[in-house]
Amino acid sequence: MALYYNLGEMKSENGEALRYEIEKLLVDISLKISQMIKNEQSYIQLEKILNSRKTLPYFQKTIQSFQGDVYYALRDLCVIRWNLRNGQTLTPEQKVVKIKESGLSHLLVRVWPGDNIKLVFCKDFPKIELKSRMIELAKALAKHCLGKLYGIILKKDFLKYRIGEAMIALQYFDGFDLNRYSDIVWLSKSGIAPKRILVYFEHSESLAKESLDILDNLGIKWIYLKQDTLNRKNSPFWSPSSKELDKFVKKLKFKPRNEIERWLYQTGKQLLREVGYWHLFYKEFNIRVHFVGLEATPKYFAQSIAFDVSPFQGGLLIGKQRSELYNASFFKGQYPNDVYFTWNALSSRYLEDDYNPQVKIVVGYPNDYIFKGKFKEAAKLRTELKSKGVKFIFALFDESHAPDYSISTEMMNGFYLAFLNWLIREKEIGLVIKSKKPFILDGLPQILPILNKAKATGRCIYLENEYGRMPLDAAAVSDMVVSIGYSAMVESAIAGCRGVICDMTCLRSHDFYRWGFEQIIFDDLDRMLVALKKYVKDKESIPNLGDWSPFSDRLDPFMDGRAGERMGVYLRWILEGFDAGFDREKALLEANAKYSLVWGDGKIQGALR
Repeated sequence: MALYYNLGEMKSENGEALRYEIEKLLVDISLKISQMIKNEQSYIQLEKILNSRKTLPYFQKTIQSFQGDVYYALRDLCVIRWNLRNGQTLTPEQKVVKIKESGLSHLLVRVWPGDNIKLVFCKDFPKIELKSRMIELAKALAKHCLGKLYGIILKKDFLKYRIGEAMIALQYFDGFDLNRYSDIVWLSKSGIAPKRILVYFEHSESLAKESLDILDNLGIKWIYLKQDTLNRKNSPFWSPSSKELDKFVKKLKFKPRNEIERWLYQTGKQLLREVGYWHLFYKEFNIRVHFVGLEATPKYFAQSIAFDVSPFQGGLLIGKQRSELYNASFFKGQYPNDVYFTWNALSSRYLEDDYNPQVKIVVGYPNDYIFKGKFKEAAKLRTELKSKGVKFIFALFDESHAPDYSISTEMMNGFYLAFLNWLIREKEIGLVIKSKKPFILDGLPQILPILNKAKATGRCIYLENEYGRMPLDAAAVSDMVVSIGYSAMVESAIAGCRGVICDMTCLRSHDFYRWGFEQIIFDDLDRMLVALKKYVKDKESIPNLGDWSPFSDRLDPFMDGRAGERMGVYLRWILEGFDAGFDREKALLEANAKYSLVWGDGKIQGALR
């Protein structure tokens, strides 16, 4: 009999989704392994070369990869344990976890938490997997060669990009449309000259011409770092000198004697290559501030280390909170930023350990500038639904679903069917659906017939062009938000919308359960529906349902529409410090002092280490 496997449906002994148990175990194991490698000669040599406290977290994050062997081994371990706890009779073969033999797997053996569940090395790859890996290697080699060719053909003279002043490098992620999630929410009132910003593109997907036009119109310089992103003739493309890059990699002089040393050596070389790449990038364009949009891969640690090792200049890796932080145990080692802008003190508290951002600055919700405009736009859609006889409107927010996720496909089917059937039964109900990603509903074929039937009533509106849309596009139309995920609800609540979280993962350790269980958060779909139906009939019967107002100052202590301004002015103060000849420590201290003076004490946590 096959093992049951569906991480959303499977619950840990504490009642939470099994996926959370796996994530926590993955973090714990990565920390234990990283402590072991500190005594290995190859790591000691690497640490001497880099002299950065972020070297060890780079290895931790490499181990934590959801596409890595350690994750899959620990996932299989937790699945086996769950089946045993729930009365499944397993054969001896089913009580074994297989992993590819490598230096990392040898390290995992030393801290394996499997008790009577063995970890067994598997040396032989299935033919399909071997073929797949060979194809991936061929593609990687072709891409590398193509990149070299592009570097020769498209290499530009970047003298015009150097202005003699400290520059901000800005990673393209969300885009530049201020009516959607945007990478430049901080710019307009910052007082920073656009010429001091360099946007770089490294995504493989094509870019809309409008994005580049926005940058050109603003006077912001831009550049491509990956050849497969080019979509405009004569676009500026940068790649480092291979000779200079090789100098970094060759600093690690070590001959591996076993599998563990070989893994450390290869990972160390990869780190040095990445550090060298970003060091040369910073040097080429006089980058002193690097503003990134994500934080979940080892690359960002290398970007931060590149500032640490620079003999020419110091700099700061800065990031911002993009969504609600909901699972504190998993955030260890996720954020290599020197400075991190958060929405509130709660988010800063989640990042208090030694492996996360050194300085956390509470700025509020970055997209608060757009609230008034969104409600004005929503009024038209709300009027349209009311004209159809609708008296109560729900905004629905979903989440990605799969057997490997904390939300199962069965859960998402049940969620949507409950509301779609309600709409079809009762003509006074309206729905506005804002899916997180287009493929989420595509993966729910069972609901498509009833969804089309609901749309045909004119009372169910599906907001398309999902990527980059804010939850408020739907929430501002509604009388009540219902969200599977945490972030869409929190963002809506900060804007003043009423709503509840349908937490099918049962993450009862989250603060929201203490704030208002079965008022702002439910862990049972049926009980939530009972409460919602009661509220629709008589709002006074459950007046606190979906009311986040008692907690508004905990979600955003400012609530003034100026979060972007706070971020931008802080960045300007950092640049002014560098312009005055300060090192990064003094530039940061000066900016922090000014921020506290203007916005009050208690908004900054931590210090540069």
